[in-house]
Amino acid sequence: MREPLSKLREEKGQVLPIALAALALGSVLVGSFLHTTSVHKIASRNYSGSIMTQYSSGAGAEDAIWRLTNGTLADQMAGEGDYVTYSLSEEINGLVPEITVTRGAGNVSIEYDIDSIAGSQSINTDIIVEGGNVTIDTWKIQKE
Repeated sequence: MREPLSKLREEKGQVLPIALAALALGSVLVGSFLHTTSVHKIASRNYSGSIMTQYSSGAGAEDAIWRLTNGTLADQMAGEGDYVTYSLSEEINGLVPEITVTRGAGNVSIEYDIDSIAGSQSINTDIIVEGGNVTIDTWKIQKE
């Protein structure tokens, strides 16, 4: 029977290159994983901010539609080309939308153009109001 020390002397270090290669491969994989994770975090933050500004400008457009049908906003614009610009009294997602409503043509069926801007997003809506009924003609989201 051999001594354990003599077995150790017979080792030639063949496992060392394999262990170093595995360590190098693990380092590359962990580094690329960390880079991918940080890029996705930044992209997610940018997308989240864009969605919040879009929702804020959408809230402004919906407020204008409500004021046209239930409030006194339509009464403030007597003729074609008249417009009203106002801001909401409270913040939506940390932004205050600025809304411009322009009256278009028509007497019974009246067209309105609504522009709502919040941050870098704007929503342009063309609606038709007829007897308290609202038809949304277009709803365009634009990034400025």
